[in-house]
Amino acid sequence: YTSGTSDRPKGVVLTHCNLSSNHQQTRHILNDQLDESKCGLCVIPLQHIVGVSFCLMLLSAGAHVVLSTLAELITKPKNLQQYPLNILAGIPSFYNEILQHDATAHLIKNMELFLCGGSFASRTLQEKWLSLTGRNLCEAFGLSETAALVSVNPPQRFRVGSVGVVLPN
Repeated sequence: YTSGTSDRPKGVVLTHCNLSSNHQQTRHILNDQLDESKCGLCVIPLQHIVGVSFCLMLLSAGAHVVLSTLAELITKPKNLQQYPLNILAGIPSFYNEILQHDATAHLIKNMELFLCGGSFASRTLQEKWLSLTGRNLCEAFGLSETAALVSVNPPQRFRVGSVGVVLPN
């Protein structure tokens, strides 16, 4: 369901074709960084299209998905150390929260790809994240009505303050 910006919630129809094409487009922009050797950590609730789409995108690439919560990631990061995590998606406040916890920060230092959406990631957040991980927060933009993503800031052509390039048709 979506309420847009100011209206009452209403159902949005997303077909298998919508989701599948969105995953293929995103994988293309991410320069095929998603494959069967990857393992993504999903802490985004699955009742949100971004959580569902992130998981399906990884699974459609043959990657593994570990489901968790932000609370578990923050309070019990050792529970997740057994997994070879490479990819994480979240919102700016989520990434700010990780920066406040050394044990969690240690867990994510070796990850390869960090997707960020839902709100603007400040320059300060971007700088702190780059300092911690050596990688940028790849911002993205999307809508519930569009099967999650419309554009992604690709790691190979990263620009701070940008939501990147529009996904190919």
